[in-house]
Amino acid sequence: MKISGILKLQKFAILSSGSLASIFVLSFSHLALAQQTCVRTDAGNIVCGALMPQGSDKTTPKQDASRIEANGFSFQLQNCLRSGTNVTCNLLITKIEDRSGDRDGLFLVNANNSRIINVSGEEFVARSIQLGEKQGASAQTNLVSGVPLKASISFEVPAQFSKLALLEVGYTFYNPGYNVRTAQFRNVTIESR
Repeated sequence: MKISGILKLQKFAILSSGSLASIFVLSFSHLALAQQTCVRTDAGNIVCGALMPQGSDKTTPKQDASRIEANGFSFQLQNCLRSGTNVTCNLLITKIEDRSGDRDGLFLVNANNSRIINVSGEEFVARSIQLGEKQGASAQTNLVSGVPLKASISFEVPAQFSKLALLEVGYTFYNPGYNVRTAQFRNVTIESR
């Protein structure tokens, strides 16, 4: 591969392919714009695009299966731990959005609306919830925007499985009305304590 001209010195890499015999590189920049590069292929076509710093990856962002953002809340799954027949899933829950008119408000997680389904299709409804220091069949607390709060959901399950097809967290946010909503995590591994 032959580079026939460079107008500005900069650090970048060129990968060769069998169809590119020569390449002509033009670079230009402006303080308000990202640096652009144009390349002329041996077929005479000019292709332009933004320069990428070495080591950067401009591929599609990877979906983080342990974090869900929905309806103005972030649910970060920390882990699901087994102790005998008890499985406890630990999360951080944060109110992240302050839509017009929204205020901080009462956040409720209810065991009846939270469940797990194992990879064999068996469903188990939550036995207890802990949200901050509140604990019981349901737990509620005032959730403040931008402040993460620890939560845990406990289930009684047989000891013979270690993978969940689904963890579903049922929650309600009272401000001033309410709707029951769910956050769903898929393909969750159960770790032993």
